[in-house]
Amino acid sequence: MAANYVVNVRDILHRPGEQREKDFTVAAPEHFGEGLAVVPAGRDVHVSVRLESVHEGILASGWIDTVADAQSARTLTEFELPLEVEFQELFAYPSEVPSDYTVHGDHLDLEPVVRDAVVLALPFQPEIPGETDQIDQVELADGISLVLADDEREAPSMSGGRRLRPCGMTRTPSRRTPCRRTCREKRDNPWLFPSGRSRAPTPTHGAPSGRPPCRPW
Repeated sequence: MAANYVVNVRDILHRPGEQREKDFTVAAPEHFGEGLAVVPAGRDVHVSVRLESVHEGILASGWIDTVADAQSARTLTEFELPLEVEFQELFAYPSEVPSDYTVHGDHLDLEPVVRDAVVLALPFQPEIPGETDQIDQVELADGISLVLADDEREAPSMSGGRRLRPCGMTRTPSRRTPCRRTCREKRDNPWLFPSGRSRAPTPTHGAPSGRPPCRPW
């Protein structure tokens, strides 16, 4: 519990309808967040909170203003990222029903609320405002194009616009039978492959039994 985040609510306890407003600036007791966007420890965090007494406890709602240290997910350029986060949480009175946040005596500890709100607001992939336009304006040498991962345009073909066939397949999709099978069928069933006149299978001598070599037809 950080003492700077503790707010006294003695004057509104168990008085539904009563409310108070408080503004204060405190230093982050530890870094908030991980990855490319972090609010470092010691960074000023401004909190504007309205405390309202309800039957179940104290309802705290307000805004958080701070600045995070971030790196661009595209270029890893460091920059400062202003954050303005809205929050609303209920601090329940102690009871048998478990609650995420509770009233401790006559005060509230806002540190976990502020930390959770800031961490959830930090972007996973920070971007500098206008950074996409700057990347589009980069001049590249002739024959070199820049394709971004999220670009909807199709990447340039390595074959100069021609379609490439898989290795070992025939030119037309309707004749993708390997050569070995076709030759065997022609040898065993010559009447299935007319070529103007009937031909008998070419005799083979000295070939291993069961797998005669494939001869041109």
